[in-house]
Amino acid sequence: MSRARRTSSPGPLRRLAAFWAGEIDLAPVALFRVVFGALLFNWFWQLYPNLAPFFTDEGMLPRRSLLEFYPARISLLNAVGEWWAVALFWAASLVIAVMVTIGYRTRLACLLAFVALSSFQWRNPLILDGSDLVFRTIPLWLAVAASGDRFSLDAALRRARGDAPSGRGWALPVRLLELQYAWIYLASALEKLAGPAWLNGTATWYALQLKHTFGRAWADFLVRDPMLVRLQTWGTLVGELVFLPLAFAPVFQTFARLLAIAIAAALHAGIALFMNVGNFPIVMLAGLILFLPPSLALRLAHLPAPLFRRSRVELRYDGSCARCARTARLLEALDGYGTLTLVEAGEPKDAPAKVRRRGGLVATDQRGRERAGFEAVALAGRGLPLFAPLTVLLGIPGLRAAVAATCRWAAERDLFTIDCGEGGRCEHPAAPRPAPRPRWRPKLLRPVAGVALVAGALAVFATAMPEAFAQLRPPPGVNRAVLFTGLDQQWNMFAPRPASSDGWMIAPGRLADGTAVDLFTWRAPDDGPRSADPFYSRWTKVIERMANRDYAAYRLEFARMFCRMRNLHLAPGQLPIATFELIYIERVILPPETPGERIVRYDLWSHTC
Repeated sequence: MSRARRTSSPGPLRRLAAFWAGEIDLAPVALFRVVFGALLFNWFWQLYPNLAPFFTDEGMLPRRSLLEFYPARISLLNAVGEWWAVALFWAASLVIAVMVTIGYRTRLACLLAFVALSSFQWRNPLILDGSDLVFRTIPLWLAVAASGDRFSLDAALRRARGDAPSGRGWALPVRLLELQYAWIYLASALEKLAGPAWLNGTATWYALQLKHTFGRAWADFLVRDPMLVRLQTWGTLVGELVFLPLAFAPVFQTFARLLAIAIAAALHAGIALFMNVGNFPIVMLAGLILFLPPSLALRLAHLPAPLFRRSRVELRYDGSCARCARTARLLEALDGYGTLTLVEAGEPKDAPAKVRRRGGLVATDQRGRERAGFEAVALAGRGLPLFAPLTVLLGIPGLRAAVAATCRWAAERDLFTIDCGEGGRCEHPAAPRPAPRPRWRPKLLRPVAGVALVAGALAVFATAMPEAFAQLRPPPGVNRAVLFTGLDQQWNMFAPRPASSDGWMIAPGRLADGTAVDLFTWRAPDDGPRSADPFYSRWTKVIERMANRDYAAYRLEFARMFCRMRNLHLAPGQLPIATFELIYIERVILPPETPGERIVRYDLWSHTC
């Protein structure tokens, strides 16, 4: 009995090896890919209103200036400078984000997402914040992890071919992705330990009062009690320090991970509620999905099932038609919530009337409505997660008829068939489904890949070592290689010292006829306070940097942007800008022992267009 018990219970070293390099359930990483893909789509979507000022030669950083200030950074957008070309690249990036979300050509889509993100981010580093670095690093880890083997179009296509993925995969890439998220917490905490405001408990006193940049007006009550300020400051510090040890605890692993998730979720929910820092708390909350137990991730993935199961459909298909059968098998493979009942109508005498008359596909819903051909696919698609958004779009007037006509046009040209015509005769007889080919992999592929992944991860993570651990940073040659790829990291948000001042910029100017306007508001000039936008704007980071003396060299092109954006595109009746000034009004937050604020005015730039 004791021998059997020893055999069935692996030792600590075996459990550790299995945790890092064994086979694991891919449900958490696949669910994270879906959520991250949706956030990635939103990341690109947010750029659209500012494509011209941020990424064109008429904007704040023309390509000649970019190459001067950032010669080592590579961006595909360096090849174009016009708005229409940037817009095309932007549209292609949205398509890539959709591919990541639905899991189509997942590895390639993730690599392309990294390239698209890097291209936008290195085209204008002036707009970047901490969340952008998170977005840039994640797609590469998703590309090496088998995140497309679950909840994806790739997995459905493999099932349709008879080569269903197991839903399990190599643990190491997934653990490194988890470690990337955990390292963000730990590196940020180590940076904070070097700041006196974090150690004496006053950091959140400053951070929560940045109401003209990163704060929210309703957060004032959190800084009225000194004890509450200390609890918030030290609680943030402790939460970031304990996340990695809890997430990778060798004992009580499930409980420790759930505790880490709860601590981080509370931290980022508070940040999202009381600070205006954009995408950062959202993408960090999404990362907690990676640390869920697989059973819980599966439950979350199946939460929408009752909604989709309202659209149960029986789908009959002509089994003698290869293309119709292939379409039916694909729909069955896409059916993640059991909404589709597939019935083969093999013999004409056994088939329903519509199948005998037209052949192809016929769908019958719970109300008894029958649809054939393209309409059958549209009806069945209501209960399929990937098809459901498309069926909603088919409700647009004229679009459904246009898609149906396109399907008929393709069938007439022998491109694909879901409707065999009035005679019901199929010109593409079914062939036996080929057996899946065995996948050949060299025996040393996984060990070599493992060593390369670990070495790369260590080099990348080491670039974020704070100053106190500078000796652990990678050597100069490795550091240059990491910088060249754009994978270098720095997690010093509000660290080591939180900002103790905020402010707003005004741009009083005159048009050609002498009219006085503010170029930010296009109203009469006003020095009054301006609060941060209800939703985070990248202009907050731009203005913060323009006010910083370290960015004084950028002010010339920033000022020229106003002239180019207005004077080169005058509408009938509009007047060009003649002159203007850039003025920053700083609000200094005084220490807790002397509460209050001090207003300082800085004349940054004077410009003639």
